[in-house]
Amino acid sequence: MFKNNEQIWLTGDALISSDAINQGAATNSIRADCAGSTLTLYANNQQIASVTDSSFSGGDVGLIAGTYETPGVDILFDTFMVFKAGY
Repeated sequence: MFKNNEQIWLTGDALISSDAINQGAATNSIRADCAGSTLTLYANNQQIASVTDSSFSGGDVGLIAGTYETPGVDILFDTFMVFKAGY
């Protein structure tokens, strides 16, 4: 999250890795559920993180991805949708 112009990792001090994420030129399905103050992240229908934080009751969403040690990797996002509960 960004709070007071500062980037804060809700999962700790850095990005986390997961074996649920397909490597190489494979496709991944990513889902984030925001329910109250709980944010749960899924990759390919496997839960990879869940955190609780009540700093915000609303706001914007975005995506970030990276590699730990491999430079020059292209990461493409397609079909990005946001649904509000009740719709």
